[in-house]
This record gives sequence, C-alpha cells and structure tokens, in this order.
Amino acid sequence: MKLLKELCEIFGPSGNELAVRDFIIEYVNKNKSSWESQPELLYGDDFQNCLILKFGNPRTAVFAHMDSLGYTVRYEDQLVPIGSPEAVSGTRLVGQDNLGFIDCELIIDEENRLKYKFGRPILTGTQLVFKCDFVETDETVQSCYMDNRLGLYTALKVAETLKDGLLVFSCWEEHGGGSVPFLMKYIYDNHKIKQALICDITWITDGVKPSEGVAISLRDHNIPRKQFLDKILTIADSSGTPYQLEVESGGSSDGREIQLSPYPVDWCFIGTPEENVHSPEELVHKADIESMISLYEYLLEEL
Repeated sequence: MKLLKELCEIFGPSGNELAVRDFIIEYVNKNKSSWESQPELLYGDDFQNCLILKFGNPRTAVFAHMDSLGYTVRYEDQLVPIGSPEAVSGTRLVGQDNLGFIDCELIIDEENRLKYKFGRPILTGTQLVFKCDFVETDETVQSCYMDNRLGLYTALKVAETLKDGLLVFSCWEEHGGGSVPFLMKYIYDNHKIKQALICDITWITDGVKPSEGVAISLRDHNIPRKQFLDKILTIADSSGTPYQLEVESGGSSDGREIQLSPYPVDWCFIGTPEENVHSPEELVHKADIESMISLYEYLLEEL
C-alpha cells in the first residue's frame, strides 16, 4: 500500500491537480521499463492539468479523476467548500500560502458557518485539504481521499500489464467536472474509442457491502446504455472475480460528462465501495481493492 499512501498524501484539490499529475508522470517514467507495454504520455497546455497514458492500439478508455475535495479560504476566517466534503468541527486542514505552511482546525460556528482556527490570517483564495492520517490493517485501509486516489492506484496497477488502452487522468470531478469534454474530443477524434470505464469510488449502502467485491453500477443519477452494461456483466461473470451490482438514484461521476458529450461513447462506473464517504477517514477493504484491480485487468483484455 506504499503507492496508495503516497497518492493520498498529495495536495490536489479541484483545479489544482498539477502535483498529482506530476507525481504520476514521475512514477510512470520510473517504473514503465518493467511493464508489459510502454505507454505514450500525453499532457501539456492542450490538456491543462490532465494526463493520458496511451498503450498500443486502444479500444477502451479508463477515466480516473485526480482531484480531491477541500476548502477555499474566503475572507477573514471563512471557508467555502470545494465539492462536498464532510464538515466536522475539529478536523485538521492543511495547505500553504505565501506566508508558509498551514495546519489549522475546521470550525462550524453557532450559525453553521464554516471557519478555520489558526494563529494568523490565511491569505484569501488559499486552498486547504484534509490532513492525511493513513491507517492500514490486515483487512482495511483508511485515509482521506481514497476517493479517488484509490482509482489512480488501480489504474497504475493495471498499467503494469495493459497492452491496449487509454488511462485518462481527469480533473475537477469533485466540483462539477469540466475536463472530460475536451478529453473526449481528443480521444474520439484521434482514436474513435466508443467505450469507457469510470475508475472511481462508490458508497457502502444497504445493497453494496464491504469485502464482497467491486461494485458495477447499473445507474446513478445517470443511466448508461443497457447493451453496454450487459456486455460488461457477461465479461465480469466469465472473469471469476467477485463483484456486486449497484443501483442508486443519485450521485454522479465523469460518466455524466461522457453521456452528455456529442460523442457515441458508452460508459460504466466500476469502483470499490467505501465507508465514511468524503470524510478524512474513508475506509475500504483490501479484498475489494484486489477485486477492482483484477476486474479492470480482465475487462481491458476482453472489451
């Protein structure tokens, strides 16, 4: 879990993902010589903070968002959420402004306003994130930002054996999206890919249990095309990998932007369930992580 721990510790709230992207670039360049195929790395001004790894002749794109939840310092001691973090008084937040490193306390006042407590004013516009406390046991891993650093971890483990495919590292997902439209244009114009998998984290619910396998989502707020879901499930059944089916009425992901794009691209969300969603103590079971990696490896071979 060393790689996962390192990913969870990186500062990367929505709109400020460069440190995460650069970590992945460095990791790929350091380790790719031992992989089955050598990827082409696509990034730069035309991709903003995003990154694509191209392997061979891709048929499927895997989307994993790099950004995390957090807070933006407003005026005086006020905070504005980035995405929908679980706000609990006493939570430690970290960041950096022009005056130095910040390790402050989140406070919810009597009027339910979000504020910080620190020894000096923090410069307006500074971004803050949960302070990472990574805890590993024999069966579980707990940390802030398993959503979606675990998706990045899965993609990088899949990269070790991937022969044909695109690994797409996107931005802004936690705060409404925005990078997938231009990524989709590049992907479709250059590779005519018509199928995508969303490598992200979902919730433990009354129908999705811990340690019973990765969740294949049949719908959330958005509804994927059934023919593609049936294809995914047929392949998943033949893989022998344990999985669960998820049906929810709410929630969203990069899949929403794919579905709203002007391109005929099918998509399916496949992710590990976690407890304590959007909190500093997101908890996942190692058995579900293994299931997620295994299923992605098999799907990318068969799709």
